[in-house]
Amino acid sequence: MSRGVGPYSSLPLILRQIAEASSLDAAMSLAAAKGGTRIYVPRRLTDDHWLIACMGRDGARALAQLYGGEDIVLPADPRRGQHARVRAIRRGIAKGEAADEIAQACNVTRRQIFWHKARMRDRRDRRQKDLFDE
Repeated sequence: MSRGVGPYSSLPLILRQIAEASSLDAAMSLAAAKGGTRIYVPRRLTDDHWLIACMGRDGARALAQLYGGEDIVLPADPRRGQHARVRAIRRGIAKGEAADEIAQACNVTRRQIFWHKARMRDRRDRRQKDLFDE
């Protein structure tokens, strides 16, 4: 496997390994479907397994050869726009949605949701006086 050189060098390591073992389309399909979450990769795949529907038979088999029997955390889909993602995260937080739901919908990790929550709490309108300030 390459170490930062080659056609997939801009991808996060796990996605690069998946792309090299199967195809870029398979890796990106998986990132789009489950990016930002932890998945279990079985050693053996049944014909009706969601990974086959997501990545295709060859892609799912390649993933099982790489990570079979392991839990892996998939990075967010690198094709998704950063600004749109941040807006969607903030919308989800404002609506009170669960961190897991927001992470799944926005293709980010739970950790990023909590980071954004903290940033939103810390940001307040500086023109507005605090009730407890004198």
